[in-house]
Amino acid sequence: MIDDRKNKVLQAIIEDYVATAEPVGSRTIARKYNLGVSPATIRNEMSDLEELGYLEQPHTRPAASPSDLGYRYYVDCLMPERPINPAEQELIRSTFQRKIRELDTLVRETARLLSETTHLTAVISGPQFEKAVFKEIRIVPLGNDRALLIYITDSGLVENQVVEVPLQVTMLELQQVAELLSEHLRGRRVETLSRTALQSLQRELSRYGTLLEQALHFLEQKLEPGERHRLYFGGTSNMLDQPEFRDVQKL
Repeated sequence: MIDDRKNKVLQAIIEDYVATAEPVGSRTIARKYNLGVSPATIRNEMSDLEELGYLEQPHTRPAASPSDLGYRYYVDCLMPERPINPAEQELIRSTFQRKIRELDTLVRETARLLSETTHLTAVISGPQFEKAVFKEIRIVPLGNDRALLIYITDSGLVENQVVEVPLQVTMLELQQVAELLSEHLRGRRVETLSRTALQSLQRELSRYGTLLEQALHFLEQKLEPGERHRLYFGGTSNMLDQPEFRDVQKL
């Protein structure tokens, strides 16, 4: 159980560590944060917090740094709330008043906003394509024997690829391919597709040749483990403002 004094000690350690990127000792806490207790008492509290898993102590020095659990507790219970100022409110309002039709764009804009309002690097884990359910597949001719194949899901996630179109395939047949793919895939979750199912679909629609091969190869790639996590970043250069990166010799 974390009592009020442990909360204050943990909050002081985390805020000092975030500001300096250096493990924090009991004397530093006693000197800088005026908790009204001695360094010895703070050491005892730090020892308890370490046993509870909220702190980690480097073997080389008598100081502590926050653990993942400590950071999580700080964010959930200790971090002071900062009100959004009028300029930030206007930035958020103006961004989302624009018509954003694609989920991908919405998440990117959200990462950018988080970075601008916090002056930190924002990382957002986007929706996983394999968890989405196919809604519709469209083909848009681009000319020069190419077309844009668009995969639309129920979650608003959209994937697209440029494919080469065989010379003998007409505009009408392109639409037929889109309708056939939609018919076979609509309502199915991406992760339920197997390579066997895709190969079976390819045999069934073999007359459309390389166009279909490219579409199904694209879906096969989406089944690879490395394709399943999409991260969106905002303000990556803000990392250089953090204390961990100020000393070039440590990089």
